[in-house]
Amino acid sequence: MTAADWITLVIAVATIGSLLFAAYNLRATTQANKTLKRADVAMHCTIRYEELKTLASGLEQRFRDQPSKPNIPEAQLEETEKLRDLLWRNYYSRYWALKSDQFDFWLYGLVEHGTFLDWTFSTALAHWKEDPNRPLRPTCPFSFHDSWKKWKSMDHGPVNPQFVRFTDQLFLTVERDSQTGPQPFGVLGVIKRFHGSPSSPGVSRRLQKLAFKGVSLEELERILLDASTQGPLS
Repeated sequence: MTAADWITLVIAVATIGSLLFAAYNLRATTQANKTLKRADVAMHCTIRYEELKTLASGLEQRFRDQPSKPNIPEAQLEETEKLRDLLWRNYYSRYWALKSDQFDFWLYGLVEHGTFLDWTFSTALAHWKEDPNRPLRPTCPFSFHDSWKKWKSMDHGPVNPQFVRFTDQLFLTVERDSQTGPQPFGVLGVIKRFHGSPSSPGVSRRLQKLAFKGVSLEELERILLDASTQGPLS
């Protein structure tokens, strides 16, 4: 091998090494950005959830003793009941909007599977705990499940139909396990059926795969079209 051949080989090896190093750095940077974005999303959702807990506590305290107060004119009681209904509707509107956003964040890979499982399990548990003789929110004039039915039928802007399908299936699973209460593996099963498998990917798996590398409008249209033609989860 001549000196020129050696120089060519060295340059080729160096070039390949540089490309591999650049690819590794790009992947590491992308992963770091993904981790930071997931942390931001988790913190954002936690702050909103804590605000909702404070709001619910305030509403409970505000209306807890209202029915027992004597000598309140009927008209005033009626106005109080209307106000109570309105404020609780507002609370649950914000609650389900948060749950919808959490679902969308997970759909695009901005939430870890384990975090989304925790959030989804808390929703399943809230539905299971509801009892006609022991309301989840004692001063709320409607049940947790009714709040869901009201919210998904409200005209409050576009709602991801996949989130509606997912939550309806989650509640069906909870009702099936009503004797024992929701089980983590049962909730995980709902998530897995929606996520799909490597050989038969669901909407979330396909979107998460594409979320950080970009997707053409045509490919996104095809994914959403496939999702819109799916039947209920079994």
